[in-house]
Amino acid sequence: MQKNSKRLESIKAGHKAKKKVSSTTSEEDYLEVIAELEELNGYAETLDISKVMNVTPTSVTKMLQKLEINGYLKYEKYHPINLTNTGIGLCYDRQKINSEFLMRQKKW
Repeated sequence: MQKNSKRLESIKAGHKAKKKVSSTTSEEDYLEVIAELEELNGYAETLDISKVMNVTPTSVTKMLQKLEINGYLKYEKYHPINLTNTGIGLCYDRQKINSEFLMRQKKW
């Protein structure tokens, strides 16, 4: 990873804090990390994702294969990962929900 991001650190902290993670939440965490890495570096790679998520590259590869089957990204071994429009949309929706939640919390 060439650059650092507060957003990546936030995602990493949230991922580490979860004991039992539902499949959907874990998938969304990966998609958010990939989107953030793409924004910061112009690309996302397995090793960078494993460092941010604090998991093995093998675990990342397994999740990438699952996410590709579900249509969220295009994955080819030894190549940068590319989110599909579906994957980008899911990240956008999740960020929007999180932002709305935080705004409501500030009003209390």
